This record gives sequence, structure tokens and C-alpha cells, in this order.
Amino acid sequence: MSGRQNRNTRAESATTRTRLTGIATISSLLAITAITATAAAQPPTDEPLESPPATVSQVVGTKPITIAFHSPGVKGRKIWGELVPYGQSWRAGANDKTTFTFAEDVVIQDTVLAAGRYGFYILPVSDDEWQLVWNRSSVGSPNEFQQSEDVVRVKVKPDDAPFRERLLYTIENFTDWPPYSAELVLHWERKRVAVPVTVKARE
Repeated sequence: MSGRQNRNTRAESATTRTRLTGIATISSLLAITAITATAAAQPPTDEPLESPPATVSQVVGTKPITIAFHSPGVKGRKIWGELVPYGQSWRAGANDKTTFTFAEDVVIQDTVLAAGRYGFYILPVSDDEWQLVWNRSSVGSPNEFQQSEDVVRVKVKPDDAPFRERLLYTIENFTDWPPYSAELVLHWERKRVAVPVTVKARE
């Protein structure tokens, strides 16, 4: 075979490879388009979120108090003393940190919380004694906080209450006359706790 024939043969082989590569590329693009179209045609899922997020906000006096949390369900489990063990701090919700935001200074059990956002935790010591903690750490991992960053830590006795499937926070019994006050309430499973809060008088 002459040199010219060899060059022609190599050129024909290269052309064939280019055509095959082009066909493969087109086929891949068609396959991707088909997959994308199929995915787009799928109806969006309408499944409920587990432990969905919730926000409760109430003006107390002239400015709001806001609680942001995720609401887990009981789902047939024993909560206090088992799912939430005694003697261990709990993030007081699910997924993210539970936070309280005070738009102005407030007083909880004689301790002043400056206006701002705080992480909130519960330490259930026993069935009859809990510690409620407002901590400066309001972002980051929900299970990590330093006790040295606590601003308020109060002891309370939870009340027995009618069964409630979902964790709920409410702001109740608020006044519209000074001194402005309210109750910060947590209710889950068969326990309920209410903590009085008063808006600090302006000086």
C-alpha cells in the first residue's frame, strides 16, 4: 500500500471516529433531556414534614416576643425521662436550636434579659423539677452550648396536662397595661410549664 493510500485510510478512520463520537454525544444529550423531562413531569411530593418549623410571636406591651422552634411528635413514645432523659440538657425542640427573641429588655425571675435573640434549652432533672435555660448561643449546632454563656437558668415544676401530640409553645395571659407581662408556655405529651415574663420598665 502506498503512502498516499495510508494517509487516505487514516483520514477515513478519523472521520468515522468523529462521526461515532458525535452520534454518542447526541444520544447522551437526548437521554439527559428525556430524564430531565421525566423528572419535571413528576408531581411534587406533598408529604408532611417531620417536626415542622413553627414561629409564635406576640406583642407584649409595645414590642414582640418571638419563639422559633421545630415541633416533634410523640408518636407513641414516652417523652419525659426516656426520649428526653432526666439529667441531660435538651434543645427544647427538633432539628435546629429553639430560640427566643425579645425586642426589648425583659425580666424572668428577677433576672434581666437584654433585648436580643437567645438559644433555649431544658434540663429535666426529674418528673417534678426542670431547669429552663436562656443562653447567648442562638446559632450553630443545636446540641452544643456552653453553660458559661447562660443568661438565665430557672427552676420550675412542670404541671400535669392533657395529652398533646405535638410540641407547642404559646405566649399567654399577656397584659396591655403596665407593667406589661405574659406567660411563656411549653406543652408536650402530658407536661406543661408556664414562666412569667415582664417587660422591663423604661428608665
